Amino acid sequence: MTAEHLFFLNVLSDFLNQRETVVPEKLDFDQIPAMAKSHQVEGIIYDQLKNQIRPMLLSGLSQSYAASIFYYTNRRNQLQGIAQRMEKAEIEFFTVKGFHIAGCYPKPFLRTMGDCDIVVHEADKEQVHDIMLSLGYENHLKQDMEWTYFKDSLEFEIHHRLLYDETVNSDSSKRFCDAVWDYVRPMEGTQMELDMSYHFVYLLLHLKKHFLNAGIGIRPFMDLYAVARNVTLDLDWIDARLREMDMLPFSQICMTLCSRWFGGLLPFQTEMDEAFYETATQYILKNGIFGRENAENSENYRMNNLQKRGRFRMLLGSIFPPYRAMRYVEHYSFLNGRPWLLPAAWIYRFFLHLFRGRLGHGTKLLSSSFVETEKLESRKLMLEQWGLTE
Repeated sequence: MTAEHLFFLNVLSDFLNQRETVVPEKLDFDQIPAMAKSHQVEGIIYDQLKNQIRPMLLSGLSQSYAASIFYYTNRRNQLQGIAQRMEKAEIEFFTVKGFHIAGCYPKPFLRTMGDCDIVVHEADKEQVHDIMLSLGYENHLKQDMEWTYFKDSLEFEIHHRLLYDETVNSDSSKRFCDAVWDYVRPMEGTQMELDMSYHFVYLLLHLKKHFLNAGIGIRPFMDLYAVARNVTLDLDWIDARLREMDMLPFSQICMTLCSRWFGGLLPFQTEMDEAFYETATQYILKNGIFGRENAENSENYRMNNLQKRGRFRMLLGSIFPPYRAMRYVEHYSFLNGRPWLLPAAWIYRFFLHLFRGRLGHGTKLLSSSFVETEKLESRKLMLEQWGLTE
């Protein structure tokens, strides 16, 4: 790791533990704002360094800091308005991930988020849809996995399940997620609150999902640390759930990294080889918030699908995308509600790509599905080091 990497981790650790940050004399500070943006922690970095670094070097971060306050306040007010309408309609709901765990951070408004996740019963989703529209929200997506709504540059997602990605949804993890309503308690009106021990396991499961797919950055680890350090958790219950889902080794590695990065003793720590610690840290820092900064992750994502689906099924899926995937693409919107038109959509898609010169891209995609055995073995070894198997 570079001195800049170490400093970046130290700043995050100081924030989580409410310490003042000491800035070393020899440091290429120009790298820090880019790292902060990549992991969406600009406000945190600014908050820690505003009295230590020349204002000129923090100008971009200061704008993100102000935006964090603005969006947090507006999101909280909008959620309150949604909650009032939900209560009037007698609809139970609860929030998960970012908005719910922001309170575990020293300054909740600095736990930024792209959206606010709201979970309701499946039978209530259409009524919730009507409520969101009546409140002035625009519905940008309404599919099996999520319904998204926008207003004043804020996004709310309505879910009835906690996980949709079947590539990581084993029978045991599906049972865990399906039982979520057994772990909520009344909060105010019809708004419910998710038990934090359950939520902690879900955060690990959600981290695993992103890790196996497009990658994950530092912030989900900060979430785990903030919860583990500030909430009384039922560790025996958590241990049992992690064992049931065969997630204990992966969770131990995640919590050990949290301890090494941010300090202090945490539950589920384990011994860690120094070489692996260095490699894992560099990998997470290189990823960015959801792995998009790391070009290697797109290959890992494809190989993950390849291992799960097999070469032949992946080839078929590339040539003949399923109805559930195509009906939400603007060019093929005529499919929505008309699955019998799927063959016509495939033909239309072929000629659309032909006239746009994208058949070369498709050919490259198909040929690249024949991944070398060495690459698959390398990914398998990497997952094993992280305590994961596929």
